[in-house]
Amino acid sequence: MGSLSAEAVIMKDGSILSFEIMKVRPRPEQSADDVMDAALSKAGLSLDDIDYCISTGYGRESISFAQGKELSDITAAINQAMATRIKSLVGRIGIKKDVCFTGGVAKNTGVVKSSRGNSGCQRG
Repeated sequence: MGSLSAEAVIMKDGSILSFEIMKVRPRPEQSADDVMDAALSKAGLSLDDIDYCISTGYGRESISFAQGKELSDITAAINQAMATRIKSLVGRIGIKKDVCFTGGVAKNTGVVKSSRGNSGCQRG
């Protein structure tokens, strides 16, 4: 949940079942409830069907239905997902001996480190 938009994604076995994005409400709790209700409705589920829920961003501490998750764990998962996507894209053209990141991702040490292990490259 951000200061401008609230997002919810419902996943099962690595696949997205539904998602919702909406403008935030005056209170973070209301934004979370509304966006989650919309995503659940699209998936034909109820909150009781959800095994685990995390909340990130602005107001995350006040979301009653979310379990705690360390920000470092969430960041690591995002970096790993980006590295996996990069590996997939590079795999289409073939990886060479030397690899160079450019642009904003080159400054993200988490993505660079994840890419080393994910691609077999040993230098960043």
